[in-house]
Amino acid sequence: MLDDDTAVAERLRQLDIVQLEATRDQGEYELLAALPGCWLLVPLAISAPLPWGCLGIQRHTSGPEPEAEPWKISDIELVQTVADQLAIAVQQAQTLAQAQRELRDRQRAEARLKEAQRIAHTGNWDLHLPTQRLTWSEEMFRIYGLSPHQPPLTLKQQLAALETGDRLHWEQQLAIAERTGQSLNLEGAIVRPDGSHRFVQLLGQAQRNTLGVVTSLVGTLTDITDRKLIEERLAYEALHDPLTGSPNRAFFMEQLHGAVQAAKASRDVVFAVLFIDLDRFKVINDSLGHLVGDQLLIECAHRLTSVVREGDLVARLGGDEFAILLNPIAVMEDALSVADRIHQVLQTSLVLEGREIFISASVGIASNLTGAVEAVDFLRDADTAMYRAKENGRGQSALFDPAMYEQVATRLTLENDLQRAIDRCELTLHYQPIIDLSTHQLVGFEALVRWHHPRWGLIPPTTFVPLAEETGLILAIGEWIQLAACQQLQQWRQRLPEAQDLIMSVNLSVKQFAHPHLLATIDEALASTGLSCHHLRLEITESALIENPQTAEVMLHALQERGIQLGIDDFGTGYSSLSMVHQFPMQSLKIDRSFIQAMEADPRGVAMVQAILALAQSLGMAAIAEGVETESQLEQLRQLGCPYAQGYCFAKPLPAPEAEQFLVSWPHQN
Repeated sequence: MLDDDTAVAERLRQLDIVQLEATRDQGEYELLAALPGCWLLVPLAISAPLPWGCLGIQRHTSGPEPEAEPWKISDIELVQTVADQLAIAVQQAQTLAQAQRELRDRQRAEARLKEAQRIAHTGNWDLHLPTQRLTWSEEMFRIYGLSPHQPPLTLKQQLAALETGDRLHWEQQLAIAERTGQSLNLEGAIVRPDGSHRFVQLLGQAQRNTLGVVTSLVGTLTDITDRKLIEERLAYEALHDPLTGSPNRAFFMEQLHGAVQAAKASRDVVFAVLFIDLDRFKVINDSLGHLVGDQLLIECAHRLTSVVREGDLVARLGGDEFAILLNPIAVMEDALSVADRIHQVLQTSLVLEGREIFISASVGIASNLTGAVEAVDFLRDADTAMYRAKENGRGQSALFDPAMYEQVATRLTLENDLQRAIDRCELTLHYQPIIDLSTHQLVGFEALVRWHHPRWGLIPPTTFVPLAEETGLILAIGEWIQLAACQQLQQWRQRLPEAQDLIMSVNLSVKQFAHPHLLATIDEALASTGLSCHHLRLEITESALIENPQTAEVMLHALQERGIQLGIDDFGTGYSSLSMVHQFPMQSLKIDRSFIQAMEADPRGVAMVQAILALAQSLGMAAIAEGVETESQLEQLRQLGCPYAQGYCFAKPLPAPEAEQFLVSWPHQN
């Protein structure tokens, strides 16, 4: 009725009491049509500006046309009283319903807060400063490993639960916050009643009264144990090698830096750095697979750790490189002793994937006694000494000497200059004659590369060829040698009748022989010069053949099919020796100069040469003795039946014009 657009509805909205009579208003209102009689409508005033509803009282009339009797004042007052009571009851019911809704909402909010705190491992707390009384949420009890049914810990007990190292700092910061209102952000470790440890973070803010005095501290406490464990794990992984578990380069440099600073502060502090590189690791890794290589690195890390003291540091720098920090040492001999123990523990073979493997290492040693200044200098010095040890042979140690800097600088200069040596025409070929000992005929030449450096003059091949091998420049140099040697022989053949049957021998390095474009470069050299394949001999070392025998066999057969002659260079100096020679299609075998030189000094030298000659003959190979320097050696080789020889006894390696003169004037040439 209150929603109707009538005069009665408007009066009720104005909180007026309305009387309706059937005789007068029946046709106007549906209420009277439904229930004729006299009506008293009293608004229920609960909340302004509109009434909540109205209380309607009906009075029946009797007779066919009853006359309406007016409502008595007492009746109206009674109905008004009832309406007021009813309004109060409705209002109370509404208030109760609202309170229940708010209670349920609050309970749900508290439940969600508790669940959120449980998930976040975060509890809230309130410290009333005048009484020092702590109020905790339920999660606080869970963090401290306590039952929520017991009273929270006192502030003193809460601080006592901290580990000793954190307690004093917390006490100081809480005292400052109570005095100044400074906010709190603290981390520490607590010990639970069961003895377990948890890492926590406490955040807090001050609450002040109207006078600005700090009256309480409120905040949160979060269990950050999982985060701390993750941080520790990440920190560990950042400073440790994932394969071996050893400290990595970053950790090693951090510790080395600390040792350097201590040595700067006190002259009494002496330490040493050992740089260790495993010998032939790449060969093992490539031939046996990375799984075996990884197992080998793990075992080497364990063995290196076994030779140092508890306070020393063994780190893997990367690849097959390790470093050791010996801190402190009394004298340099202490570091040398550790290097000796490294060689000893690595001597014992390993059995990995059913294979017995032998490993050795080259060790470089540096110390603050050698004059370095910063951490990187010590590692560089030890690395430099390691390369010196490697040059001295496998399984060796070397102590850093400042004079090594000059050699390193020279080596770097040579490396840079070698990059441009071909373009600057600094490389030349010298040719050493090869003689048939039975007929004394000249049968060919061996092409040997020489480098005329613009500053240092003639650089020996023993210096720059290994450098070219290391840097990969040997590939470009090798291609140039093949082309130049073939070109030179073809020029002689075109001009000189004496050169028609000569053979040109060209050496192939390990990297050249393993390069996939070797056949293409040789084909190109022969095609561009017009030299026949039968006039070219390629000499290959044993090590190049056995590093990958399957690939080597395929390559050798491809060269043989072209008609190119093949020979083994420096026979007997490789680590395969006789074991695999018979597998390859070789036509010649060159006896290393070390065996030739040993013939005059030791009868066993003669026996070795005799054995090699017998092997070559049984395999159908022609033997060539290199490094023949004396008539005595030449006569012994003739008596032993050696078919070919070369060396200073006939001629040193000659530049092309002198080699041509030798070719023309050789007295026994047919």
